Amino acid sequence: MFRHMKFVMGWPMPGDKLKRSKKTGRFEEWSPLANPLFLQGVRIYVKATDVLLPMLQSMADAVELNSNEWHRLRLTASMLRDMSSNMASELVRQGERLILPPPTTFTTFNWGDPDDAEVLGECVRWHAAARDVQWFFKEMGVAGKPSTKQLKAVRDGDQDAAFATMAHMVCGVMDDLKDLLVDRLSKAQDGWYLNEVKKTALRLPMFGQSVSDGPQ
Repeated sequence: MFRHMKFVMGWPMPGDKLKRSKKTGRFEEWSPLANPLFLQGVRIYVKATDVLLPMLQSMADAVELNSNEWHRLRLTASMLRDMSSNMASELVRQGERLILPPPTTFTTFNWGDPDDAEVLGECVRWHAAARDVQWFFKEMGVAGKPSTKQLKAVRDGDQDAAFATMAHMVCGVMDDLKDLLVDRLSKAQDGWYLNEVKKTALRLPMFGQSVSDGPQ
């Protein structure tokens, strides 16, 4: 789990001491009360937001999508951004120090309640959104890790290679995101939500694929 995190994350783990602040002269520590898995989730979501949104905005003219597909992709990106902001806000409320993305109007979900039906339903939708993002990039021929040739091309200023490399990284972040959500759903007593994720994972992801509202 979290196999791509070393590539995209550089933040300290809970309990690690940061460098001494030049302004205050003090060391700052992460709260020992923070849930490590929760912290990892915040890092994944915030990094996905940092990478994905600017990329989508720059792709508007370069990628031939019809208006409906483009609209759905932007909705997916907005969902990821709101999710990262909500989780980071909740962490700060618990006493952590984080640089937050811009605030949103969405309500912060109670991530800690393993059986909160609203949270579980959102997890299923987030999982589908992550698969949509991966499907989009893989349809463009991006799969696996960047090759040495691609990385060299990035250093040489090749914009196409840079896009492909960033797309690889986003797909990796989405894998980690899905793993985290599956782990979260597995803690619920009601197994319907986890089964829904497993069931939809067997189908080809498509933009706007509907997700049921909950157990019938």
